[in-house]
Amino acid sequence: KNVFILLIAMMHYTTRKNVLFVSGFVLRGGSLGKKIRSPMMKNFALSNQEMDTLIDELSVTPVFELPNKINSERIMRSVGRPQFFLRIAELCDSANGERRQQLEALADNLSATLSAVAERTESRLEDASQRLAQIISAAAEEDSGEFLVPLSDTKLKALRTSVENALTKNQLDEAVLSTVHASTKKAQEDGLDGVVAILRKLLQLYAASTLNFIIQPPNSSEQAQNNTQPNSSFHPDYQAAIDCYSELMASDADKHWDSILQRNLKGDPPKVGKNQLLAVVQAQIEQTVLLQENGSFAQRVQAEFLREIVARIETILPTTPDDLDKQDSNDLLNAFLDQTSVKSEKTST
Repeated sequence: KNVFILLIAMMHYTTRKNVLFVSGFVLRGGSLGKKIRSPMMKNFALSNQEMDTLIDELSVTPVFELPNKINSERIMRSVGRPQFFLRIAELCDSANGERRQQLEALADNLSATLSAVAERTESRLEDASQRLAQIISAAAEEDSGEFLVPLSDTKLKALRTSVENALTKNQLDEAVLSTVHASTKKAQEDGLDGVVAILRKLLQLYAASTLNFIIQPPNSSEQAQNNTQPNSSFHPDYQAAIDCYSELMASDADKHWDSILQRNLKGDPPKVGKNQLLAVVQAQIEQTVLLQENGSFAQRVQAEFLREIVARIETILPTTPDDLDKQDSNDLLNAFLDQTSVKSEKTST
């Protein structure tokens, strides 16, 4: 029986149609080429004591409740590891009677449950891959179906519309983003720069679409009574920053961001204050941190997108007279960005 448990552990580690449990998501190695193991998984390795506690918890869970139980991200990341089954086998060696039967039943039930979860997840990933193909097809050439990079203005507009439509229909979700992430890594490894460029552009448009709403920046309304613009609730300085931010969201990051920032930050006179623009970005970062699931691909893509805006601002206007007064605010801004970015696995946007 213990040999069977060991085989279960190896089966879920290397087979099941190359389905790997990676950081709470399941990626099909067969369609993506190389199997991908995220460095983040090591952060969720359990000690023997912690595994024993979880084994005790699962062993008294009714069979029909196991699927919902292990769907918890914390539990999935633990039971999907071969070490977990190896620990069950070790406990079986030292157990007798009813406890041994209980552990053997747990191994059987977990095996069946993980197989069912893998099948469902593989089906969802097939669906996510199809949805991704449908979204990016808008950027392909009509006659050949190929992608010409950099995208023309017409194709970029078509891709932006496709992304926005997919978001409206809830078709560009975490499963699609995880597929984009894995496909980008594989394309980079294979030297497929064109594929990387298309997927990178899709992520930029996704972030711009999901972040193209205005949150009131800190202190922006305190001076609103001085605003002479009747249709705005913001102080003119912040309203100009909001207009600049909205222009960035609606433009191509690669082609137009630098010129937009140059015109607004370094005009004669400047249209926008650097710190007002950073305040608008900071407000968006706080909203991203608060609303998105911590560590999700959606959060990471949005955070990296905003990080790039901050980097461009700092490059174009590295110092301003009031930088010393605003240093604490800028430190907080960078702290938010660092909190939402996993540097070892970040998705380039």
